[in-house]
Amino acid sequence: MKSDSSRALTWPKVQLGSVCESIRNGLSIKQGEIPGGIPITRIETISTGDIDPTRVGHAGVASGTLDQWVLRPGDILFSHINSLPHIGKCALYKGFPSPLIHGMNLLALRPALELVEPAFLLRFLRSPACRAQYLRFVNPSVNQASLSIGKLRLTEIPLPSLPEQRRIAAILDKADAVRRKRRQTLDLADQFLRSAFRDMFGDPVTNPKGWPVVEFGKLLADISYGTSKKCVAERGFGASLVLRIPNVLGGEITASDDAKYCVLDVREHDKLRLENGDLLFVRTNGNPEYIGRCAAFEGGNEPTAFASYLIRARLRQDAEALPVFVREQVSFPTYRSRLVRETRTTAGNYNVSSTGLRRLRLILPPVSEQERFTRMVETIGKLRQRHGTAREGENALLVSLTQRAFGGRL
Repeated sequence: MKSDSSRALTWPKVQLGSVCESIRNGLSIKQGEIPGGIPITRIETISTGDIDPTRVGHAGVASGTLDQWVLRPGDILFSHINSLPHIGKCALYKGFPSPLIHGMNLLALRPALELVEPAFLLRFLRSPACRAQYLRFVNPSVNQASLSIGKLRLTEIPLPSLPEQRRIAAILDKADAVRRKRRQTLDLADQFLRSAFRDMFGDPVTNPKGWPVVEFGKLLADISYGTSKKCVAERGFGASLVLRIPNVLGGEITASDDAKYCVLDVREHDKLRLENGDLLFVRTNGNPEYIGRCAAFEGGNEPTAFASYLIRARLRQDAEALPVFVREQVSFPTYRSRLVRETRTTAGNYNVSSTGLRRLRLILPPVSEQERFTRMVETIGKLRQRHGTAREGENALLVSLTQRAFGGRL
């Protein structure tokens, strides 16, 4: 009787393009909050690894006029133009919302169902083995990278029988379900904070509670751009940790994610070293949803600076505003929408300047109320930390199972 590993060696390997009816770019069409408009995908539609119906655009066209662009259940959306860590993010369309138009900046892969199970293909596209293949062909650029359809088609995939594909997909789906429940818990924590902010302070854009309003610039002791020096993964003698866009996107500093370092001279070190309470804003990116994303620096065990695609805002010591409160305010959905509308585009990138940030108008409730909300954030933060540690283990387990599955050892 053959072992699992020897059985895997008998699986044929085929190119991705040969098991897909089509791999194509999406429709370029104006989209927005159009009443009655048909839902259309954006990059952020698949940001969580699922189709998120709350993160779609709407195309102002009549139903039936874009049938050729309507997704079918089993189609896989694949991010091929994004910042490098997000290249290859993908999600399986299961029929909801319906209809859903395939929009630009995402590829749609339509599996040939007589050859490949969509859930199996999705799992392989997410696997380290697959990513190692197509990341070799990614074209990097300053703010975003890209992967061509031609190169993606050449990706080799193992192709066991359809029953074996379904068995593997079912096992990995079960393992992933545990991880997803953990993520749902964390999402609920975020929703609780949004709800608590609204209850305590109201919508910061409409300001129904009539709080005093102040320009952000009047609260600042300093606002600066980061270093444009090249950063590397290896930490050399005298090098400082440098935070970049991926380190701040989640609203919290994640310095351990894809850490980079560079050596700064004395003047730069003094100017760019982060202090507890500093706010970091994303100032430029090819994805408008990233612009203005904000995180508060809470100190660290090593000297830390920030890169040029971020802006550091440091509050005055006598400013009656707390960093966590400011961060939550500019991250509030209605405020984010206003901020994104005020960005400018240059050579395909969206930008916000230090001058633009200074002009932001913030509500300013009493410090005592801000402190009360900050304590609430800290409590939720401890919960997130505990769940985050458990989630790391669940992620590692899923990666291990995935490697075993596509190595024929599951």
